[in-house]
Amino acid sequence: MLLTGEEKIKSMIKYLLGDKVSENDTLHALKEIHKQGFITDNELSEFMQRMEPKKGLASC
Repeated sequence: MLLTGEEKIKSMIKYLLGDKVSENDTLHALKEIHKQGFITDNELSEFMQRMEPKKGLASC
């Protein structure tokens, strides 16, 4: 089974931090993975954008 880049990163974070991961832990893990060279600047910024809360009609 082939995993996409996003699925690989999520599985690395779960492996490193366990299943119960808060958003802050995830951001920290992404930054550490980036420092280690496993993801690029573009990938890091893409993940951080996806984690930002989305504003919709319900939030008005």
